Amino acid sequence: RDLIQGTAEWRAIRAGKVTASAMHVLMTAKARTGALTEGSRTYLYRLAAEWALGQPYETGQSAFMVRGSAYEDQAWATYEFDHGVTTEKIGGVENDEQTVWVSPDRLIGADGGGELKTLSAPEHVRAMLEGNDDPLAQIQANLWITGRIWWDSYFWNPVLPEVCIRIERDDNYIATLATSVGWFLEHLEGA
Repeated sequence: RDLIQGTAEWRAIRAGKVTASAMHVLMTAKARTGALTEGSRTYLYRLAAEWALGQPYETGQSAFMVRGSAYEDQAWATYEFDHGVTTEKIGGVENDEQTVWVSPDRLIGADGGGELKTLSAPEHVRAMLEGNDDPLAQIQANLWITGRIWWDSYFWNPVLPEVCIRIERDDNYIATLATSVGWFLEHLEGA
């Protein structure tokens, strides 16, 4: 809980573990059958390299990741004010087997959490008009590992209105996710 996301110590503890941000590659139709897809195979090679080297593989940050970090405190202050809550920033949570790691953007109260996205203006408008389920696998992974029951997918822009989509825990989805992760971990162990 006390780790600071993005630090060398935080990157090191996640090395070689399945993370929530990569769950989407394990939830394709083919990956859910236990088969390796091109995306999951690439992810397997990365985790195997981290395990073999004993250190994280550095990929850098995209421009929007840097932008999101710069606006993070302001965005969460807006969320807290608008929703009348206090959020908790933590380093991460892992499963009992220490094979899956999630780094929630925030924990909210005893039951919830939040995932912040600072999208391009056109993608933010898309979220305003149509919603956005892109982070669904990541959010359900956070719900799975933290044991929480809801998660707010929070889209923030310094000029446009915020979008907040509450996602409830879906135990059927989580069971499928856990099975897919289990198959992936078998492939990783074999590698």
